[in-house]
Amino acid sequence: MLDREFKKKLIIQLVVAVVIVGVVAVFAVLFELNISKQADALVSAKKQRATLYNSSQNLAQLLQDAKEARGYEGAVSQLVPTKNQVLLVQKNLQDLGSSQGVSVNITFGQESNPDASGMQSISFTATAEGPSVGVFNFFRMLEAQYPYITITALDMTMQNNRTLFSGNMLFSSQ
Repeated sequence: MLDREFKKKLIIQLVVAVVIVGVVAVFAVLFELNISKQADALVSAKKQRATLYNSSQNLAQLLQDAKEARGYEGAVSQLVPTKNQVLLVQKNLQDLGSSQGVSVNITFGQESNPDASGMQSISFTATAEGPSVGVFNFFRMLEAQYPYITITALDMTMQNNRTLFSGNMLFSSQ
């Protein structure tokens, strides 16, 4: 009988020990999973913090660049004519041609929509008639004095001393 009770107590104590070890093992696994999740969360938060820091640095640089660009924008707008001065540029080009013995006729075409800085362009076609030396000098002076005018096509015929050209002129819409 003593043997039976002893075995019974021994079995109960072994079961209790196994249950305790099992509970401790479950808690250890859960604790490990919790630590892993928190470590992953910390790593993720650290990456997010680094990303936010880099983004704030980029934003600060963009703000500084925008401030600097405003100064250039003002300088550029002073270099190009306004919309109201486009016809004055036409007259100035005719006068420039006359100074070289060249007759210049310009016809304006389509205007572009203003961009974010308020700049627009207008297409044109033109003719320059006169001696070839005068026409070459006219184009040389046009390039030097009017950097906001771009010649996109040029057709020179030497028979009648006539040059056809087209291009775009940049201007401020203000």
